[in-house]
Amino acid sequence: MKEVSTNSFYQETIFNVFPYELPAFPFVHLTNAPFRQMHYHSVFEIGYCYHGEGECACLDGVVPFKEGDAEFFFPYQPHISRSKKSDRSIWNFSYFDISEVFSESIFNKEFWERFVALENGLYGIIQREKYPHICDCIERIITISREDKENKLIKCRMLIGELLVDIMETRAENHEIKQKSNERINKLIPAITYIKQRYNEQITITKLAKLCYMSVSSFREKFSYETGVSPQEYLLATRMRYAKYYLENSNETISKICQRCGFSDTANFYKQFLKKYGMSPTAYRKKINKDKTV
Repeated sequence: MKEVSTNSFYQETIFNVFPYELPAFPFVHLTNAPFRQMHYHSVFEIGYCYHGEGECACLDGVVPFKEGDAEFFFPYQPHISRSKKSDRSIWNFSYFDISEVFSESIFNKEFWERFVALENGLYGIIQREKYPHICDCIERIITISREDKENKLIKCRMLIGELLVDIMETRAENHEIKQKSNERINKLIPAITYIKQRYNEQITITKLAKLCYMSVSSFREKFSYETGVSPQEYLLATRMRYAKYYLENSNETISKICQRCGFSDTANFYKQFLKKYGMSPTAYRKKINKDKTV
């Protein structure tokens, strides 16, 4: 098997979209280097581990993986993986745009757009012991996408549909998440998606309301009612999740992390972090570094 550089794996890459071509990396040998900055894609990413062990980091934490496990990430979900020091893992990855996958199919477009925007499904490392059917489905999609056969796109489309249903139902089954399937939440999806994609920018409520074709007062009311938090609280919570990750997994200065996460000044960042986590960003980083050395 030809060795492939992992450089491209750690960068956001532009791919042709399904169904014209279902892109797949060659086999990738993950290094055992320390976690670098996470990457993400504007489309879904699936992967299958053919050999080795390691761990995957995302905003929810670090999860171990081994041969036979798979991964599933929604668009714009940051993540990065590395091998166990004693044995480099071997993965293969594929990517797809859901709107293109179902472009020629009869399906509930609003339902799947809501599924993507709310990330209402299982994601991250999919462990074979718990979800063998999902791991098998992902492995089949990747294998078929690399074949040189006329009917591979039809097969992939059918399998991707099966995969997404399993991902959604498994999440709901195991985490007791009930999906809101009403028109009110649909109207908020543009704002939710915008926040997830541009949390590091200066975002105004006026801009979010405009994206949803609402007045500012109506947007505030509907957003708070459907999500349980105000738009400002949702945006702040998103920024806090990223800030916490960067403090744990990067050597960037507090000031740099502050800017990266969309805070206008360091003082406000310290204030908000202290309020949410009970300690300053500096104290939190010291605690994390101390825990790592124990």
